[in-house]
Amino acid sequence: MKQNTPEWHLARLGKFTSSRLGDLLTAGRGKGEMFGQTAMTYINQVAAERKISRAFLSGEGLDLLIERMDISSKSMRWGTDMEPFARDCYEETTGLKVSEAGFIEYNNYFGDSPDGIVYDSVHGKGTLEIKCPSMATHLLYCGIKTGEDLLRIEKGYYAQCQGHIIANNAVWCDFVSYDPMQEETIHIVRIYPDEEMIQTILTRLEAAERIIRDINSNMVA
Repeated sequence: MKQNTPEWHLARLGKFTSSRLGDLLTAGRGKGEMFGQTAMTYINQVAAERKISRAFLSGEGLDLLIERMDISSKSMRWGTDMEPFARDCYEETTGLKVSEAGFIEYNNYFGDSPDGIVYDSVHGKGTLEIKCPSMATHLLYCGIKTGEDLLRIEKGYYAQCQGHIIANNAVWCDFVSYDPMQEETIHIVRIYPDEEMIQTILTRLEAAERIIRDINSNMVA
């Protein structure tokens, strides 16, 4: 299943994904509020996706849905266009072979689409998270040396890397920043499992799923 195909979009529909874990980690401001507004907006979106008519998705319906949900910008299109070159550059830099991945289902409500899967005979199975940002942001990312740095600068991307590790049963995830215009074309930071973050992610996914079940059961009632 190739990413960004209709089949890939359909597989992800109604499921939480690693790319949005940063949203799910936003906390509520009030006492006892697990989820903040950003998280609740995401939860409601996933709940709504599950209520989409399957009859509508047949024929041209899925194409219309993809078009409706498309929020791509010029910078996002640049990232999509550059990703294959970034993957090639990673292989040349590390000597590791990258396999492309579609949508990996972890369970019936969470899944993941890493930018690559790497089988390293020395360091074990790994995943890739590739970013092709603006020149200024690439320069910022080139200053990231550790997972702690990434967590401090881009918590959402750090959570995304942990999501890749969870869903793919991986030993590590390489966070990759790529800009073919810069002297340092590629910058790679290896991210390892963060057990505390992983437990937080799994706990919040379970809680979010319970909320969706309550929403749907109340609608039926």
